[in-house]
Amino acid sequence: MLEPGKIQYCRCGSIIDNGKCTRLKCPFRPAKYRMWVINNRYLEFDKPVTLEEAIKFSKTKGLHS
Repeated sequence: MLEPGKIQYCRCGSIIDNGKCTRLKCPFRPAKYRMWVINNRYLEFDKPVTLEEAIKFSKTKGLHS
């Protein structure tokens, strides 16, 4: 039996396993996708990225103002 102090919980109430929330669609975990639309431009990435990473990439390429 696990000790109550050893279990970590996410803000959504689900258990955290290996540093990640076990809830598939956790509202507090940033979503990662391979495709984003930013400033009416379609961007596709080699690996899934968060919205913040996609915006940062588009700013470095001059696609976002």
